[in-house]
Amino acid sequence: DIKVSPAINCPVVCKATKEAGTPYWNVLVTALYKTGRGAIFIDSASDSYSTQVIFNITRIPVTGLSLDRTEATMRVGQTLTLTPAIAPANASIKTVRWESSDSSVGYVSQSGIVTAKSAGKVRITARSSDNNAIVATCTILIRSTTVDPGTSEGVGFEDWN
Repeated sequence: DIKVSPAINCPVVCKATKEAGTPYWNVLVTALYKTGRGAIFIDSASDSYSTQVIFNITRIPVTGLSLDRTEATMRVGQTLTLTPAIAPANASIKTVRWESSDSSVGYVSQSGIVTAKSAGKVRITARSSDNNAIVATCTILIRSTTVDPGTSEGVGFEDWN
C-alpha cells in the first residue's frame, strides 16, 4: 500500500488507486480553488520508498455564462429548472449563484429551480461564483392560474410590454 498526503497548505485532494494485475499505482490529484505551487508526498509502506511531487496549480477563469432560455411564461404554482452553461467548459469554478428580482413573484433556489409565486414579471439572474461581473438572465412572465382573456393575464410573453 501507499500513502499520499499533500504538503501543509497545499490546495489539493489526492486519491491513490492500484491498477489491477500490475504493481503500478495511479495518484489522482485534484486542485481546489487556490493557485500556486504545491507538493504531495508519496510513501510506500512495503518497501520504504518515498517521493515528493512538486507542481503548479493554475486557475482557469470563467469567461462566459449562458442559460438554456432567456425568457419563459409560467402559471402560478408551476416550477421551471434553468440550466446554466459555463465557458470555458474546463473553468476551475463552475458554480453559479441565483437571484430573483422579486421573490414574491418568482422564487429561485440555488439549484436554479424557479417557483412561480404570483402573477407578474420577474428577472432571474445566474451570477458566476468565479467572477461577479459574469451574468446571464431569464425574464419570466408569470400568469395567474385563471385567465381572463380581456386582461394582460390572457396574453403570452411576446405580447407583454
